[in-house]
Amino acid sequence: MVESESKKPSLAEEEEEKEPKYEFQWKDRRYFYENTSEGDGDDEDEDQEEEDDDYHQSSRSPVSSGGDSDHDCFKDDDEREQWARYRKQVGESDGFDLDFTPTIGMIGRFQPIFDFKNDSWVKESLQYALNDNNNNPRRPKLENPEILKVTSTFVAGRNSFITFKATNICTGQSDIYQTAVYYRFTGEPQSVFIFRPKKLDKSFCSTALMFTMLV
Repeated sequence: MVESESKKPSLAEEEEEKEPKYEFQWKDRRYFYENTSEGDGDDEDEDQEEEDDDYHQSSRSPVSSGGDSDHDCFKDDDEREQWARYRKQVGESDGFDLDFTPTIGMIGRFQPIFDFKNDSWVKESLQYALNDNNNNPRRPKLENPEILKVTSTFVAGRNSFITFKATNICTGQSDIYQTAVYYRFTGEPQSVFIFRPKKLDKSFCSTALMFTMLV
């Protein structure tokens, strides 16, 4: 019996496959030496390498929040250009770097917080993230945080994306870090879902790996 040939994709389906698909990847990208899986050593090393690659990426693919820059919901070219600028900045930085406040209406949009020095929620969120980090014996301890930049989204609470400078207590070296903290409107900070150096720093990685070996 001759097997029937598989159905060939239509032209529309082929075109759809060519279209880039962007999406947020809110994985827990805290420290790359955490949450290693049990099992065969080789598999574990491969999994760890993949996790390291994901953790160390400082740029992400552009992100879509429900459309593209050619969608007919835009009133004019200014809005279309604003959307393209917004999705590029948010996508490349995981939402940490945005240099303007978008005026396009959207749910859960990122927006920069320029007056972060007077924002008590930002201060509490950063302190919560530092405590979470420093209470884990497998992570380098940080002190003297200085907030450099903040963006936020508001959906059933507040997600604060904080870029800050801090000093490694063991080495005395200062580096720039990023953390994202969810803060429920009705209570205190709830969870830290990103905590990382802003860029891959060889000295930091050496310190972090040495820390792991000593634990």
